[in-house]
Parts: sequence; C-alpha cells; structure tokens
Amino acid sequence: MATSEDKLLIGLGSIRDALISAEFAPGGEALHSAVRAVSRLHDAVARPIRIAVMGEENSGKSLLINYILKHQVLPSGAFAGENTHLLIRHAREASVHAVSADGSRNRLTSKAFGRLAKPGKRPPTRNAGVIYDAARPQHASHASLIAAGLSGGQPRAQQAPMKLIEVGLPLGFLRRVEIIEVRSFPTGQASAASNRAFNQIDLAIWCTLATQAWKETEVAAWKRIPPGRRKLALMLVTYKDAIRRAVDETRITARLRQATSGLFDDVVILSSHEALQSLLTSDAEAARTLRHKSNVESAEKAITGMIEGWERQRLQKAGRLLQRLSGSLGGPEGSVSGGQTAQLAERLGVLAMEFLNASPSISLTEKAA
Repeated sequence: MATSEDKLLIGLGSIRDALISAEFAPGGEALHSAVRAVSRLHDAVARPIRIAVMGEENSGKSLLINYILKHQVLPSGAFAGENTHLLIRHAREASVHAVSADGSRNRLTSKAFGRLAKPGKRPPTRNAGVIYDAARPQHASHASLIAAGLSGGQPRAQQAPMKLIEVGLPLGFLRRVEIIEVRSFPTGQASAASNRAFNQIDLAIWCTLATQAWKETEVAAWKRIPPGRRKLALMLVTYKDAIRRAVDETRITARLRQATSGLFDDVVILSSHEALQSLLTSDAEAARTLRHKSNVESAEKAITGMIEGWERQRLQKAGRLLQRLSGSLGGPEGSVSGGQTAQLAERLGVLAMEFLNASPSISLTEKAA
C-alpha cells in the first residue's frame, strides 16, 4: 500500500521527467538548474530516515530494535569486536554484508542472524540467543550469532573484528526508516565505513539501564557526539522490569529528566523484554498485560513523534523549495514556450502545496512486514 511519501515521490519523479523533456526542447537550456534542483530534492526525500540506537554494552539496544522491526532479528549480547556496528536497511532478500573502509561490501553467511522468524511462529528457547532473560541478571552474555556466522559456527581465536556490518531485510518499514546500532560512539578506532554510516544519522535513541542509568561513562560518550548528530534525541531507560516499585520508576524518570535537561527531547522508561514478549505470545490478554507493564506505548509514541517531527520538517523544506522553483519558471528563466512554462510552473506549485500539507505516515504500532 502506497504511503503519502510514496505518492509525493511519484509526483516529484513525474515533474522531474517533464522538466528534463522540456530542457531538451528549443530554448529549454535555462531549465537546467530546475532539473538539477528537483533531481536532488527527489533523492533527498527518497532517502530513508536513519535512526541511531546507541548505548553501552547490554543496555537493551538489540531488544529495542527487534521490537521496532516486529521480528526476531538481532541476538542479545555483545558483538564480535569492540567497534562492530550494525546498519539495518531494506533489501529484497535477507542478507548480511561486511562493509570495508572503501565502501565495498562482502556478503557473509546468512547464519550470522539465523532465521528471520515472525512473532508467533516459533517461540524462542533459552538457547535461541535472541530474547534476553531479564529475570536472570547472572545470565552471561553468550557469543553473538554474528560471530558464529562469520566463523562458520566456531569462534576463531584472534579474529579481526568487523567494523560495519550491513543487514538487509525485506521489511516494508525499512523502506522509510533505517536503523544503525552503535555501541557508545564510534571513536578514532572505528572504520571509515562505520563513521560514514554514523555521520548520516538523523535521529538518536540512547538506551541506558534503569538500575544504573546515566553513568559518567555514558555522559562522556554522549557529549563526544557532534551536536548536529543529537539535535533530535530520546533517552530510553531500559529494563523497567528490574524495578520493583512504581514510585522508584517515577523517581528515576524525574532524576534523569533533570540531569539530562537540554540533552534529550524526552526520557521514557521501558521494558523491552516484556514488549517483545507481547509480540510472541498467542494469548491476546497476556499480550495486552505485557504491553501495559512494559510501557511500550509511551516509547512508541515518543519515537513516532520524533520520526514524524523530522519527516515533517523535510516535507516542509521540500515544499518551500518547490514554491521557489514554481515562481522562477514564471520569471526571466522561463524562456521555453510560454504555454509549457506556465504548465510546469503550475504543476510545481500544486506539488509544493501537497508537500506543505502532507502528514507523515510512519507508524511503529503496525507490523513491519
């Protein structure tokens, strides 16, 4: 089903093609700048929003991403290497690639992520390596399925870590939103590919443990991020299920909102474990109870609001640019035949209003596939 953004892109593609045709007509050379502007605008609007899910080791990043995708994709626990980051984007088929410093991609075995299981099809076992048992804090972080896939099932001694791993999944949601999972912040040791992926983020989510939230190491890591990369940011306080009393949840949230004032747009407490389990249970009543206990609806609202705010800004910016282009075609640059120029200017003006009045259509509450 086409979204409002899809329809706007179709309109942009159509007017771009019309401008290109007019450019090659007699006297159409003056349209060259308009063709370039609309082409660049089309590429900018077509680019998926990129969200960085960040935090220290075992802070609940993978659980959160699994819930957002509505699929069991990522294992919990550490990755194979200190600077291994994951970029999750749309692909026609499930695939895993290692991305080198020059941007070349080397396809890896699909065993790196096991099966692509939909919720309800196969409930996870204790050894599945996907669902972290938050009730067992002594549970050791086992080797990631990524490491198992890269090493053919047996971890290799002194294996060089991958800097950036790209995961392609055939999920409709990923056509509009890409996710990069980053442990803390890519320092100077991170590869060029990893830094490029991080530098293209639009929104940031910082995951911090409810039982030891916002440690000094987290503060330092967050402040190392360039201000432009954290303009729109949300703090998710994970493992809410480890807090026994509601009054403690209130105190933790209030403390963090005060301590992080000006650094995050909002602070939301969440049990990613219970949220993900709500997708896996076949009992509708149990699913509702888990969703309520997890506070995932508040998290969804905060994340969706952040995405919609960013997308609305992008659509408004595109609409204003189209308005300027529409006006310029009626001026001295409009040296193509008068009727054709007027028609192009009118189409640009109509499309500009569609962009200005458009509402983002991305929802985290819907199935991702």
